[in-house]
Amino acid sequence: PQVLSLYVVLCMTLRYNNTFRTQVWPAALATYAFFVQKFCSATSAEMVTASEVQTKLKEKLDAADVTVLDTSGGCGASFDVAVVSDMFDGKMLIARHRLVHEALAELMPDIHALSIKRCWTRVQQAAATQQPAPAAVAAAATS
Repeated sequence: PQVLSLYVVLCMTLRYNNTFRTQVWPAALATYAFFVQKFCSATSAEMVTASEVQTKLKEKLDAADVTVLDTSGGCGASFDVAVVSDMFDGKMLIARHRLVHEALAELMPDIHALSIKRCWTRVQQAAATQQPAPAAVAAAATS
């Protein structure tokens, strides 16, 4: 909003003042460009990427599989996630969601929306995809 206001003032001055157009405009335009760059770079620095979300989830949850989809159109404000981790074993869905949110706690101030599509264990993923579970996971499930 502040950058837009500056732009409107510059344009109105340009329209009514010929001296401004010929002598001051280049400096004013450079100043405007500086402010736009400053505000845009601050926004870009705070932007979260899908790969950052994926990395955090893999590290914090020791996840076997993580799928992250940026649903914000590239601005990093909205994500759909699916996580497969053995840390979810024996936990209810709400506890699994809490683990995901805790894993992303550092990034959450810059994320507008997080949609958790799946929080599965490896056994649940194997059952859903009808693939045999890895031997270690299958042995743990039978004991």
